[in-house]
Amino acid sequence: MDAVRACGCRTGARTSPNAQPPPPAELGAGLTAAWEAYRVGDFVGAGVRVAPALREAATALRAATTDQRDAAAGFLADAYRLAAYVANQFGARDLAYAGIGHAQHQAHQAGDTVRSAMVASGRSWIYLRDARLDQAEQTARFSYEAIEPRYGNRDLDLLATYGWHVTFAAVVAARRGDVADADDLLSQGHAVAARMGRDVTVNGTAFGPATVTAQAIGITVSTGRPGKALGLFSSIGDTSGLTPSARNRMLLDVALAQAETRQSDTALDTL
Repeated sequence: MDAVRACGCRTGARTSPNAQPPPPAELGAGLTAAWEAYRVGDFVGAGVRVAPALREAATALRAATTDQRDAAAGFLADAYRLAAYVANQFGARDLAYAGIGHAQHQAHQAGDTVRSAMVASGRSWIYLRDARLDQAEQTARFSYEAIEPRYGNRDLDLLATYGWHVTFAAVVAARRGDVADADDLLSQGHAVAARMGRDVTVNGTAFGPATVTAQAIGITVSTGRPGKALGLFSSIGDTSGLTPSARNRMLLDVALAQAETRQSDTALDTL
């Protein structure tokens, strides 16, 4: 957690007044490396990488010209959001709330509706980890309603962002015990994934057919429907779009479903 605390999430990224921003390509590479570490489950590595990325992004924003400020603020919002995610993984909820608050401010400054929705979904996840289920549900609902695409929209970035947010809202509904709402939200997620046809990653958010099915497996197991979970698993197809951590989590859910349906040997093989 030292790397995450050093990033300045509590009061904003600290930068030297004389610091010079790195070239755009270098700045993007640092944050990309941090996201890649996070997506494979290397949360320590992500924290180590996001700390300098935050400081560099703040320096870039300070040095930005008027026509560069929106893009720079959006980049800083992404960095703060990742810092909040890392803090949340380590249970540092105060830093997670601080980081997501700074991310929200920068996304608003950038005038970026999609980024603002991503931040709202991140806040919902922090609320969920903090057992603040009503607030998690309200924030998750806002995150997907704010960017619901029009029928026929084929923008993969928008579809992936909306699809993940509506699927995460299904996770929140399941945690609250509202199975009907969870299933309704999942159906929306499946419909969006079908329109996409493949899994994609946008600003650290991954979504597509494999992602929504993996989440659906976890939801159906947690809501007492192991048979349905195994049916979903048999239909999942290509899972190469899943991160190692997402794939492992899905297989743990599958093993639990197998154990609950008296397939003990098969569950052990899955584990």
